[in-house]
Formats: sequence, C-alpha cells, structure tokens
Amino acid sequence: MILEKLRQFLLRQGLGRGVLLFTIGSIVLSLSMTVIVATLWAGGPGVVGLSIAVIVPAMIAPLFSSVQLRLLFELEQARKDMRMLAMTDDVTRAFNHRHFRERAERELDRARRGNTALSVLLFDVDNFKTVNDTYGHLGGDMVLRTISRACIDLVRQHDVFARYGGDEFLVLLPETDAATALAVAERIRQRIAASPGQSNSGSVQVTISVGVTTLSQDILTLDAFLNRADQALYHAKSAGKNCVVIA
Repeated sequence: MILEKLRQFLLRQGLGRGVLLFTIGSIVLSLSMTVIVATLWAGGPGVVGLSIAVIVPAMIAPLFSSVQLRLLFELEQARKDMRMLAMTDDVTRAFNHRHFRERAERELDRARRGNTALSVLLFDVDNFKTVNDTYGHLGGDMVLRTISRACIDLVRQHDVFARYGGDEFLVLLPETDAATALAVAERIRQRIAASPGQSNSGSVQVTISVGVTTLSQDILTLDAFLNRADQALYHAKSAGKNCVVIA
C-alpha cells in the first residue's frame, strides 16, 4: 500500500521534479545518518564530514534516481498501452464490445441511482456487404476506420463509442435525454454521409442507419436496453436506411 502510494506520487511529479526530490531526500538522509553516527562515536561530524555527507549523495543520487525513474515511467506507459489495447478494437481503435459492456453497466447503475437520463445509439453501415464485395475486406476495414474517426471527433470525452461487431457501432451517452440523443445521432449520420470513406480503390460513399433509445423504468437490464436500440435500428432499415429512428 505504501509503495503504491509512493509510486503514484512519483508519477505525478514527473522526471525532473522526481529526481530533485529524490536527491534532496538522499542529502537529508545522508546528513542525518552522518550526524547521528558521528555524534555517537566521535562527538560530532565536523565540517569535512558534513561536506562529504552533502557532496556524495548530490553527485550519486541524480544519476541513480534518473535511471530508476525513467524505468518507472516507461513501465507505467507500457501498462497504459496494454490497458488500452485490451479495451480497444484493433481495426477501428474504437472501444471494444467488452469494455463497452463494463462501462455501460456502471452508467446504467449510476443513472438509476441518480435518476438521470441515459441514451444509447446503435448504428450500422448501409449495404456494407456490397462494400466488402466491391472493395474487399481491407477496403471495408478502411471504411470502418473512417467512420470511427468521424464518430470519435463528434462524441464527448465521457461518452463511450465502441464497435459492437462487424459493421455495427454503439455510442453510450450519459446524462443525455431523448431529444439530445436524436440530435447527436443525426449529426453522426450527416457527417458520415458527407465524408466518403477511403479504400485502396479510391473514395467510397457510405451511409448509416441509426437506432436510438433512452433509459426508461421498464428497461431492467443492459441487454434489454441494447435490444430496444436494436429494434429502433431495424425500423430505420425498414424505413429506407440512411435515417435515425428512436424507440
């Protein structure tokens, strides 16, 4: 516990300040030990002893601490990278389905406890099979990446944008009512319709259909919440695609 708190403290300080603090601490410790030992054995440390107690750690501590702190920061960055890889889809760099469910369960509980709004968008690419058949799966992946970048630009930092699977995506919107969710869905639909995806063979014009739903008292589970959004998406497809439907 103490070591973890020390690690977090050093990470917050950064390399330069961490080295400085480590050096000052080493000097203080060296002086304290020198005074105690010299007082017990020789009646006092003297000027030479005090000088050595300051100079030696002042020379050694910065070199030693800079190496150790660099390793600490590199390890922390590696841990962050691993966590991010575990949370994101490797094709689109959106969050993956597992991370979405974890976040969505927490937001669902929070919305119920606080009696706040919570909405979700579910959308997929219209006629995506035709895109794959025409441009190949690599071309299809490039289109999905274009869509993902557009959505990441549009959603808020605390929203959760994730790939649901295949060409389906989810956007979880905490503290968002139905009217606002519809507006967000429409902005995403318009952005994608106006921004052709890219493939190795050139630009690919695609559209999306979006299903929207907002948490209500009759929705008891996350699966029921997502199923309601899926029903809305089905109606959007039936209505001719390239549109937004709320259920």
